[in-house]
Formats: sequence, C-alpha cells, structure tokens
Amino acid sequence: MSLSPENDRDAVRLRVHKLLQSRPEIESAKSLLNTIIKEGLIAESVSNNISKKHFSSCDHDASYFSTSADPLVELRTTLRATLEKKQLECAKSVLSQLKISLHEIRTLSASVDNLHSQCTAMKSYLTETKKSTGDALVEANRLRYEKESVEHELTQLREFLHRYQLSEEEIQILRSEEKTVEVSDDFFRVMERVQQMKEGCKDLIASENPNLSYCKETIASARQSMLTERFFEMHTCRKSGEFLRPIGMQAQEIIRYCGNLLAWTHQALVTEEDFFNSIFEEDINIQAAMRSEDSTNDKCNYELANVENERNVQTKSVNLVERALDVIARPLHTLVEQCISASHSILTTFKLIHLFSHYQEKMTHLISDGTIVSAISTCQSQAFSLLESQTQSWVAVIGSSGREYSPNLAATPIIVDTSHTLANILKVLEASPNANEECHKAITLILDAISAAVKKYSARLVDEMTPIDALILQLNNFQCLQVQLKCFNAASKWNTLLDEDVDTWKTKLSVIAFNAYLDRWELRSLLSEEMRPKSCEHYDLFSRFMRDFPSNLILLSFSHLSRIAQPETREEIRSLIAQQLENLYTTLYNHLSATAQHDEGSITLEFLRDLRAPQEIKTIIQSI
Repeated sequence: MSLSPENDRDAVRLRVHKLLQSRPEIESAKSLLNTIIKEGLIAESVSNNISKKHFSSCDHDASYFSTSADPLVELRTTLRATLEKKQLECAKSVLSQLKISLHEIRTLSASVDNLHSQCTAMKSYLTETKKSTGDALVEANRLRYEKESVEHELTQLREFLHRYQLSEEEIQILRSEEKTVEVSDDFFRVMERVQQMKEGCKDLIASENPNLSYCKETIASARQSMLTERFFEMHTCRKSGEFLRPIGMQAQEIIRYCGNLLAWTHQALVTEEDFFNSIFEEDINIQAAMRSEDSTNDKCNYELANVENERNVQTKSVNLVERALDVIARPLHTLVEQCISASHSILTTFKLIHLFSHYQEKMTHLISDGTIVSAISTCQSQAFSLLESQTQSWVAVIGSSGREYSPNLAATPIIVDTSHTLANILKVLEASPNANEECHKAITLILDAISAAVKKYSARLVDEMTPIDALILQLNNFQCLQVQLKCFNAASKWNTLLDEDVDTWKTKLSVIAFNAYLDRWELRSLLSEEMRPKSCEHYDLFSRFMRDFPSNLILLSFSHLSRIAQPETREEIRSLIAQQLENLYTTLYNHLSATAQHDEGSITLEFLRDLRAPQEIKTIIQSI
C-alpha cells in the first residue's frame, strides 16, 4: 500500500506539530543552538535564521517546518556529530590535563619524600647536637668545678707559701745585709719572720697538719712532671750533661739501648732519693731538737726515739721516691719489652737477663718495692721465658743436624758453634759479681738441655762407624765443649760429667789398641783375664814375643791417635797403652821366672838372662 505525497506531507506536519508542542524540548534545542553559536560550530546565517523564528503559534511553526523538513534533519545530524566531536575533544583535553596532574602529583610526592628525608636528617642532627651540647654542658660544669677547685688550691698554696716561705724582697734584704755593716729594721723584721717560720715548721711536723700532706703531694707531682719531661728528652733529644746523643738512636743495639735506659732510671732514682732525703733531713734534726728540750735522764728512750724518727722519715722519703718514679715505669716497661721481642739470639737474651738482674739488685737496695722494680722484674721474667723458647730451638737445631764429619774426625761444625756460644754465655755470667738466682737458673737450663742434646747427637752421629772412629769422634766433640767449659767455675758440674765420659772413652780406646797389638802376635787367646799365660805349651811364641818386645815397641805405631785433636789426650792414651804393655811384659817375665825356678827342664835360666828386665822395658816405653 503506497502513500501519496499529500499523506506524507500531512504525517510530517502532524509529527512536527506534536514535537513543537513540547516546550522543554524546544527550550533545550534553543539552548543547544546558542551554545553552538558561541562555539562557532555552524554558520552564523543558519543560526540567525533559526533563532529569528517565532514559536508562539503552533500553526505558523508547523507551516515553517513543513516547508523545511530536510534542513532540520540535516541540522540535527550535524548537531549530534558536532556534539560527539566536542565531547571527544573535551575528553582528550581532560585526559591530557589528568596526565599533567598525575605528573605534578608524582613530582609533588618526590618533593615530599625528599622533604621528609631532610626533616629526618635534620631531626637526627638536632638530636646529636642536643646530645653533644649536653656533653659539652657536663664538661663545662666539670671544668668549672675543676677551675674552682684549682683556684681554691691556688689560694691555699699561696697562703701556705706566704706562711712558710720568704718572698724575693725578704731574701734580697737578708743577702744585702750580709754586705753592709749597718743593720736596718727590715733585717730584724725578716729575721723575726724567719723565726716564726721555724716555729711554724716545727708545729707542722709535730701535728701532721693536712697542709704537710698537700705539700708532699705537690712536690711529688712536680717531680713526676719533671721526670716525665726528662725521660722523653733523654730518649728523643740530647741535653747538656747527659748522654752524647739521644738513647733512641741506639735502639738497634739492644744491649746498649737497654743498658742506657736502666742506667738513666737508676740515676734518676738516686737523684730523687737524694732530693727527698735532703728535704726530710731537717725533720730529723728539728724533732731531735724538740725532744732534747724536753729530754729526761732516760738516754736509752731518747736514742730509741731518734732511731724510730729516722726510720719514719726514711719510709716517707722512700714512698715519695716511688711515687715520683711511678710515672716512668710504664714507658720504660714498654721500651724494654720491645727490646726483648727484638732479641733473636740466645746470647743477647741471656745478656738482657743479666742486665735486668744487675739493675734490679741495685734498685732494690734503694727502694725495696715499687713500680719500677716490679717492671724490671716483669721484664726479667719475660726474657727468661724467651730464653727457654730459644733453648728449645737450639736443641732442635742440634738434633736435626746431619751426620756429616770430616775425614780426620775433627769436631763437627755444630759442636764448634755450640761450644763458642756456651763460652760467650759463661763469660757474661763470670763477668757479673752479683749474678742472682735467675741468672744461675738460666745457665743451668741451657747447659742441661745442651749437654743432653749433644749426647744424643753424638750417639746418632757415630752409629754404624767403626769402634775406633766412633770413640775418636766422640772424644773430639766432647773435648771441644770441655775446653770451653773448664775455663769457667759456673760450668764445673757439667765439666765433671764430661770428664767421666771422656775418661771412659780414653780407656776403651787404649784397650782396643792394646788388644790389636796382642792380636798381631796372636796372644789374646793364650792369655787369661789377668794377662797370665794359660799354659806353657806355647813357650816358643812367648819367648819370641818377649825377645823382640823392645824392637816391636820402637816399630809400634799409633796412627789412629793422630786424629785426636787434643795433644794431652793423645799422650794419656799412649801412656795407658804403654802401661798395659809394660804390665803384660812384667807379668809374663815374672810368670816365666817362677816357672823356670820350679821346672828347669823346660825353661833354662840362660834364656831368662837374655831377656831384658822389666825396669829396662819401662825405660824403653817411656822413651818412645
């Protein structure tokens, strides 16, 4: 069914008429058009044309829209597209603004974090500042109290000095009056003040006033400061009247360096003792004078009181000397301890022990006990411990030495070095007239350990050697030690022990040589233990032996004895061999003589007359 154009026109007109009857929609459309005009989205002509329309009459409006239905549709389409485009642009604009805002928010967050960290650092800084300020305030309060205390002490010291010491002007008055004949009133005034000072000093000593203790403390502190300054000056820079150069420059020479340190300390101790004794010497005289004024007939009590007073004053002086020297005890101990650690030779360590022993005894005579004496005693103990360790190392070196010896069986190099080192150590001990128990203990430790080590070394060295070579090598090694030890009284005990071993080896060597001589004649099996013939069956052999005995003695050679180093030992062994040969000849001669007297058929007296007498053989043996 198709509609005619008239019907279509009527339908549109009715729809437009119905649409225009809705006033809110018209007002909304007008507002939308005004917005579009302001934004310039459509042509001004179209906008003016639409805005000039009068919507007061519905019929008029319907006729208008009926004539222009197509432009309105186009307008509505354009408006929708324009609105959507505008919404898109607004959304893009909002999105870009949101991105900018987000970036600014992030920047703001970073700034806030940075500000927070700075605030935290500032807070910690303020906390530390407050803490340090609190410490500074506490230190300031302490210094203020200390200042007040020092000022108070200074005031008391000035009052004390004003009471017990003359001023420079008063001293000048006394000195000037010595050169003039006239005596002024000022002189008597000063002398009167001197008398008052003497009375005050007597009262001070008698009453043990606290000012006296303060004076002692002040003097001891002053002497401590002076000793500290002198100690470091002595060690670092030379002063007139003392060492030619600073002691610190001798640090590479351990013994000399320690000796100079201890000598300076002993000198300082003597100086301080003289100083304090000179101060308290007047105390003894004053108190003795005070007792003499009130003396009684009891002289014994008077003398006992004087002795007791001297003892008390001496005790006070020693106490002050110890206090004055306490300040240098620690640096002295540190320097000496460094020297002990730097000692790599057992001889140097033993010299240090001897040095400590010497100065410890000298200082103990002055002060029985004190920090200085304790420091030296501690250093001596440390040196002794080091000596024990070095002795064990020395024993290990001897034990690990190789089995090497010269062809002439002379003393091995390790034994020669050991003997020289022992001799040097014993020289140090013998040079000290006041060697204490620690020094003798050290030398006993060394000699016991080395003697045992040398015996083990010699036993290992001669293993698998012939008996004669073994005895000769042992003799040479031990006599190399014995030659050095016999020069020192301190080593007499060990020298005696070596003598026993050496005598045993001499006897063994002579017996071996004597038996070798008998084996040459094949006589050992024919003789008993007493060197007597077991029977007379071998008369011809004995007679030939005794007949040729003088010539055999002359031709007898002891070539192996030439390898013995000590000439005295060689002669002793030759004498032992000759004595055994002489005894053998005498025994055989006497035995054959006795046999000839009882049995003249077997041995004739004429044969005995042809033999030399034992006395002649003895003379021949001595001349060889």
